Amino acid sequence: MIVKNEEANLNSCLESVLTLVDEIIVVDTGSTDRTKEIAQSHGAITHAFPWNNDFSSARNESLKYATGEWILVLDGDEALDVNDHSRIRQLIVAKNVDAYRLVQRTYLKQSTCADWISLEKKTELARGCHGYITSHLVRLFRNNRQIRFKGRVHEQVEIDLLSRKKRIVTTDIPIHHYGNILGPESLKKKQELYLQIGYDKLKDQPFDDNTLCELGVVHLELGQAEEAEKVLRRAYEISPKNIRAAFNFAIALYRLNRMQEAGEIYERIIKMDPTYTGAYNNLSQILERQSGTFDRRRHLFVEAIHHNPRRHTLRYNYGINLERENLFDEAEEQYMEALDIDPDFELARKRLEILRGQEPVENSVQSLNALVAALEKDPDNCELHYECGKTLEKLGQIDLAIERFQDALALSPGHSGTLFQLASMARNQGLIDECIGLYKELLAVMPEHSQAHFNLACAMAEKGEIEKALYSVENALNIMPGNEKFRIKKENILGKLDRQEV
Repeated sequence: MIVKNEEANLNSCLESVLTLVDEIIVVDTGSTDRTKEIAQSHGAITHAFPWNNDFSSARNESLKYATGEWILVLDGDEALDVNDHSRIRQLIVAKNVDAYRLVQRTYLKQSTCADWISLEKKTELARGCHGYITSHLVRLFRNNRQIRFKGRVHEQVEIDLLSRKKRIVTTDIPIHHYGNILGPESLKKKQELYLQIGYDKLKDQPFDDNTLCELGVVHLELGQAEEAEKVLRRAYEISPKNIRAAFNFAIALYRLNRMQEAGEIYERIIKMDPTYTGAYNNLSQILERQSGTFDRRRHLFVEAIHHNPRRHTLRYNYGINLERENLFDEAEEQYMEALDIDPDFELARKRLEILRGQEPVENSVQSLNALVAALEKDPDNCELHYECGKTLEKLGQIDLAIERFQDALALSPGHSGTLFQLASMARNQGLIDECIGLYKELLAVMPEHSQAHFNLACAMAEKGEIEKALYSVENALNIMPGNEKFRIKKENILGKLDRQEV
């Protein structure tokens, strides 16, 4: 292993392999903390190596000192599960295998990363995280003096192994990696180092799409969208089928407010790989900003969740979209699913509190003040009038809320959210005919609005039009067959219908 200033992690790393390996080789590239002392306390043989901005150079230095038949490579911020030792021992008795890919499991405290995977159950190895991203890396291979790591940064030994036609087998044995739960300052220093090395690497490989992609990702992590767009565009032009480069290129375009270009790239990614759920998620945001139809966004989320049902951010973003269309029951279901996947996902918890009326009044007042200030600058913004109306209604200022909703409708006739709010308020005021008319107007615009069908059924039943109420609640159930509230309402309406017939 190669290390520099890893005193915070090295102890747990070395303890995780003590009963597995015969020797520990540690090459130190300039530590100023207790790294060397900790390594030696675990019986490691330590060697100094002057840092030269080349990770492969340091890796290859460490290989020189290995004497065993097999080499296991770890970083100081990684660890193995001791329960996997027996599985690794079984691997190295194979006669016809030269190397193994292990799964680097990079833990994240909370992530909107497209490739985030939820933990099925809590484990001490996760260090408080609820999910991770993965990479398959060759970390276990036969000791061969000819084999060398390649690449100044994100170095790999696999390239050399494949060029020599060595047999590599993929396993599901995880390496637990904690590098992304560093403090912000440490993470920034690490990213800036990767950036420096990446540009040095680019001098040697100016047309390598993966090198360009790595640089673009680091620029994005540092908030440098313009720089990211330049290098990611080059990567995408060199290799349009490099999905990682395409995805991050689209992110850079989105941050630069170039929505049309970003959306087209996400569409291409979905065609190349229908399971790439991050593209669905980000495309839905673009469609919303471009006033795309909700049916299209719904289809995107349903398809994405089908491919990965345990992606908490997909559930959350689908919930946000449902909520904006006043599909509150469906939104609540998605937020609850998100929290089931990640119990610490505060964004979903916050939305649930708001939906259930548990948000403090002070928050609503602050929101109203912000909306009023925004309307002064942009008085023709329909969405601002709509959000302002919802906040006023929450604060009990019904007349003012109705005025705002009417302003929203004047700017955008048929605005589904506004029609829903006005219909609900009309019913609360006992204006049943007006309520029914508004729900019908809404359903003419959005026939798949399950909550509107349900509320219309309630209004019809209240008016005594039981057969029409039954028709409406059945429409709601056709859209959401598993909704318990809809099912119970249908039973109640059927009971009223039976009594009428008697």
